[in-house]
Amino acid sequence: MAKVDNHPRNLPPLFIRIYLLGIGYFVFQFISLNHPTAGFAWLPRYGTEFHESKTKEFKKTNHIVTSKYGYDGQFYSQIALSPTLRQDGIEDALDVFNYRARRILFSWTAYAFGLGRPDWALQAYSVQNAIFWLLLAVLLLHWFPPNSWQNTIRYLGTLYAPGMIISATRALLDGPSLFLIALGAYLIEKNKSKTGYTALALSSLGKETNILSAALIPLPQNADSSSILRYFKRGAFIAIPLGIWVLYVSILTGNGHGTSGANNFDYPLASWFSSLVDNLSTLFQEGFNAWNGVYFLMLVTLMAQALYFLLKPKPKSKWWRMGAVYALLMLILGEAVWQGHIGAAIRVALPITLAFNILLPKTKRALPLLILVNSLSLAGVTHLATIATPPPITHLQSQNPNVNTDPKTFTTPYLKIDEGWHDSEHIDGDYWRWSSGKSSLSYTIHRSRPVPAFFQFQLRALSSRKITLSLNNDSVETFDYEYPNTTEPIEVSLLLQPGENRIEFTTNTPPTFTPGDSRELAFAMYNFTLRLEEPSGEP
Repeated sequence: MAKVDNHPRNLPPLFIRIYLLGIGYFVFQFISLNHPTAGFAWLPRYGTEFHESKTKEFKKTNHIVTSKYGYDGQFYSQIALSPTLRQDGIEDALDVFNYRARRILFSWTAYAFGLGRPDWALQAYSVQNAIFWLLLAVLLLHWFPPNSWQNTIRYLGTLYAPGMIISATRALLDGPSLFLIALGAYLIEKNKSKTGYTALALSSLGKETNILSAALIPLPQNADSSSILRYFKRGAFIAIPLGIWVLYVSILTGNGHGTSGANNFDYPLASWFSSLVDNLSTLFQEGFNAWNGVYFLMLVTLMAQALYFLLKPKPKSKWWRMGAVYALLMLILGEAVWQGHIGAAIRVALPITLAFNILLPKTKRALPLLILVNSLSLAGVTHLATIATPPPITHLQSQNPNVNTDPKTFTTPYLKIDEGWHDSEHIDGDYWRWSSGKSSLSYTIHRSRPVPAFFQFQLRALSSRKITLSLNNDSVETFDYEYPNTTEPIEVSLLLQPGENRIEFTTNTPPTFTPGDSRELAFAMYNFTLRLEEPSGEP
C-alpha cells in the first residue's frame, strides 16, 4: 500500500493558497467557456460532417457546430438523449454505434442530471466533466495533502495533466473515469471494498478500458482455492455490468454496426516509435513550436512512466499493479490513439499518471523524474487559458445556427444589410433600422436543397402605409400598417434557395421627414430575427 501523507493539522498556509489558486483557476476558466447562446453545449465539439445524421430530437436542442468533423464528445452527448439506445435514428447518428454505445455511463448521468429534458441533459453532459474534476480535486487530498512541494507538484500535475484538461474542455469520458477509479481505490484503502468494487464496475461502463482498474483488487494472501476464488469473484463483480451492457447493445444491433477502430492497437511500441520518428522529423523540418514541443514531451513522459512501472516491480502495491497494466496498454496503442496534436494517448494514460504520482518515492533523488513527468501539466494550464469560446449568435444570424453552416468558417452566415437601410439604432433591448422606402437584405444558403425559414419582425412608420415583403423578386406578403402603433411581432415563412437569397421591403408611400433629421424615413423594421428549419428531405 502506498503511504498516505495525511497530516490535516497545521498545514502550511502557502501550500493551501497554491491548492486553492489551482482550483480557482480551473473554475474561473471553465465558467468563462459559457457561450451566451448555447451555454456549454459547444464543448462536445459538433462537426458539420455529422449534422445530417443527428437525430431529429437532437437537432432541436440548443447547441453549436464548431468545426468540420468535431470530436468524440458529440456522439456521447447524443446518447444522453437516448439512454436506452432506442430513439429513432440513434444508430445512424453515431459514427461507430457499438463502440460508442457501450460507453454509456456518463450519458446516463447527463440524462439523470438533466431530468430527461433534452436541452438540460445536453448542458449536464457538457458540464459534468468540471464537476468530476472538482470531486477528484477533493479526493486527491487523501494522497496529496497541502503540506509540501512534492505533494503540490503531484496534486496539480494530476489535475492539470493535459488529458484531464482536454477531457473537461471537450466533454470526454476520461476525466470522470479517473475520478471513479480513484474513488474505488480510496474506498478499498478504507476497507469499504464492496463499495469500492462498485465504483470500479461503474467506471467500466464509462469506458471499457477502465476494466483494467480491476488490478486494484488486493492479491490473494494465500494460495488456497478459497482465496483465489474470492479474488476472481471480485474481478467478475467488476466485469459483469459491462458484459451485460455489451450484450444488450449487441442484441439491439445484431452486431451489424461495426466495432472499435481498427487502428486503436498495434504491435508493442510500433506506433509509439513511429510517432516519435514523425515528431522528430517535423521538429527538424519546421523547427520548434509549442505543439511540436508538447507532443515530444508527451511521448517522453509517457514512456518514462511506463518504464518506471515495468522496471521497478512492486506487485504487492495496488498502485503498481494498476500502473503496470496501463503501461502495457500504452505500449500497444495504435496509430489512431497517438495521432493529433497531443493525441488520445495522453487521456488513455491518465491512470498511469495518478499511479505514478502516488507511488514515486518522495525523495530528492526522485525529484527530477517527478518534475519531468508533471511538467506536461504546464501544457494543460496553457490549453485552459487559450481555448476560445465561439462568438455569440446575433440577431443577424439564424437562431438555429446548425441548419446552415458556412463551410469555411463553420458558423451560420449573417444577414447582410444591403441598400436602402439607415444605421442600426437600439434602446432598452429593442433594435431597429429605418428604411428609405426600398430596402433589402441578403442571406446565403450553403445547403444543396431549399431551407425553410421563419423571418420575424415588427413594423413602425410615421404614417399609415402598405409595406410589401418579397423574396428573390417574388412578392410574399403585403402588410397594412396603421399609424402610430408598432405592430405585434410578424412571422413570415420563407423557402430560401441554395446560394444567395434577396429579401426586399418596399412601400409606394413617400418617406417622411422630421425636423432636424435629413434622413428619408419610410418605415422601420424592429427586432428582426431569422430562424432556419431542417429541410424535410436531406441532401
